[in-house]
Amino acid sequence: MRKKMSAILVGVMLMLASVSANAELTPTGSWSDLQAFLNLSYFPGSETVTGTLNFTGSWQYTAIGAESGNYNLIETEGTNAYGASNPGNVTFSTSNLTNWGTWQVINFDVGNLYFEDTNGPYAVPLDPFSATTTPGYKIYQLDSDSAVLSYLIGNSSLTLRAGTYIVGFNDNSSTDANDRDYDDIIIAMTPSAVPIPAPIWLLASGLIGLVGLRRRFKK
Repeated sequence: MRKKMSAILVGVMLMLASVSANAELTPTGSWSDLQAFLNLSYFPGSETVTGTLNFTGSWQYTAIGAESGNYNLIETEGTNAYGASNPGNVTFSTSNLTNWGTWQVINFDVGNLYFEDTNGPYAVPLDPFSATTTPGYKIYQLDSDSAVLSYLIGNSSLTLRAGTYIVGFNDNSSTDANDRDYDDIIIAMTPSAVPIPAPIWLLASGLIGLVGLRRRFKK
């Protein structure tokens, strides 16, 4: 009887531990603000607050967290996409977490990213960003170590390298001083690798070949 009770107790403890562990493995959580989100065990390194940032060129970005129970989204066209029958410009939404953790690309030379909340504000642009004049955003940059996010649905193990920007969007930031927690939608951003154009690559290959031939003739 004692062994049976012990086995039952162990089973209950394991079940509770499993529930507790699974409760954290979700893009939505109970953290209090963006800084508290970055204090989770997934981010072992340090972060630096970014004061100003003008985004240029091609960047990749993905949603990684959300605190709010409201419907918040990220779009690329700067229109009121909430409630639209076919919001094709919406890239990430708190109502659909299936593509969180998958990278998407934005070219800031020709476009921008915008934040929207159910009740507004709508189409708040990200670029240019200034911590003192841009409402709705707070940005950190990962200084050291890699962050491995294993809780995302769209990507079972997303690795964020040092230098990645963590952008926190915040609804009501310009009107409610008590709600500036910047974690209604949280995204990771990093500049996309710029491929070497084919003509430049061929020219470089040719120069390397000429150097090799010159050395052979010198011998």
